[in-house]
Amino acid sequence: MHLRGTPMTEHDTAAIRRWLADWGDEVAAVDFVAGARRFDRDVVGFGTKADAVNGIDALRGQQWEHVWPAIADFRFEAADADVWVSPDGLLGVIATAWCSTGRNADGSTFPRNGR
Repeated sequence: MHLRGTPMTEHDTAAIRRWLADWGDEVAAVDFVAGARRFDRDVVGFGTKADAVNGIDALRGQQWEHVWPAIADFRFEAADADVWVSPDGLLGVIATAWCSTGRNADGSTFPRNGR
């Protein structure tokens, strides 16, 4: 993949896919501390529970802490991720699917997939 005609190396793609897979492992392990280390303190995020939040503490408190403990078997489809890197190598974009198992309040489960 490339961004604005700048070719990506296989090393770039592999490194970003590994970052994504490692973050997925942290989500699956409900490791908020390790997950938060991956992001700038001023991250802007959104999700199932948080429409839009500013800052890692808000992202963790309003999104991650509600979702991560309520799912199982989480993983990103990292091998199939579309990856782009800016010409200066300072910005990467990842588009991919993920899958997990959701748990209802009664303990029953359901497929919980997204992108």
